[in-house]
Amino acid sequence: MTKPLLLVTACLSLMPLQSLAQTLTDTITIEGRLTSLSNSFQGEAQLDPEARFVATIEVDRLAPVEYSGSDLNQFREAVLSAGVELYDGQGMPIDTPIAKRCDDSTLVTQPSSNAYLYFTDGEADSSAYLISGGDMNGRQLECYPQLAALAAPLFATDSFFPVPVDGVYESQFTMMILNGDPERGISMDIGGVAETITVVSVDTDGDGVPDFADMCASESSETVIFQGWYDSGVSNYADSSGCTIMDHYAVCEVDEEPVRGIRSVRSGPSSCEKAVSYEMVDEGMIDYSEARALREALYESHRNQPI
Repeated sequence: MTKPLLLVTACLSLMPLQSLAQTLTDTITIEGRLTSLSNSFQGEAQLDPEARFVATIEVDRLAPVEYSGSDLNQFREAVLSAGVELYDGQGMPIDTPIAKRCDDSTLVTQPSSNAYLYFTDGEADSSAYLISGGDMNGRQLECYPQLAALAAPLFATDSFFPVPVDGVYESQFTMMILNGDPERGISMDIGGVAETITVVSVDTDGDGVPDFADMCASESSETVIFQGWYDSGVSNYADSSGCTIMDHYAVCEVDEEPVRGIRSVRSGPSSCEKAVSYEMVDEGMIDYSEARALREALYESHRNQPI
């Protein structure tokens, strides 16, 4: 359950999920009309006007920045896999002389993996994803899909990493696949018009906020529980930054830990805990009745702690 208003001041004290994960994976699925298909072995294919393609690209948002400039952001080891499926007008798969996917099933070694975000006049408008390595026969296998905006923007105005925005719109899609040496191998070129782009991001704690935007490793019980046992009955809402009501109370516990060697004599709620419900009302996250229920439950949990 997520409420749209931001309440992030306290949550910023918690460790972001990004620092807990080795990778943050986004799966980009691109679907659209297949307009051209050729390979260096068979030449240009005759395509049905209703031919389609479905491309999938997995990227890691935590990949290191290799270069950032006014017209390009480049990320090293950022592409986890890339592939495409091709279908004729009847929905039947189109056979090709080489593999159409670069991932753990086709790459024995992976020497290169880069993602690129390109800018024109300060606005991100195209991207590219390169992954290559050696196949099981010791030949080079390289997949290189690219996206370019045709009309509507592909990326958010504050984009830094090359993940497009979900949407139904037209953009140019191309993909080059090479198997073998450039002079002696087989290359395949795929062209199309992307109509739908879907992005699925990892949400480790299941709070509806993807890990890359999640500021809290959420306390995700359905209702707000105090002292580990007292149920307030108030829904444990999460805001749009991934911080739940219980996360805000948890910050108070961290901030008010006793100094080492000094035993705490506090038996009631801290001033921080008392303020949480008021702050959430001010932000529009809960209403007055929910705030009253939280305060009552907070005091009761301290007065009636089980022995």
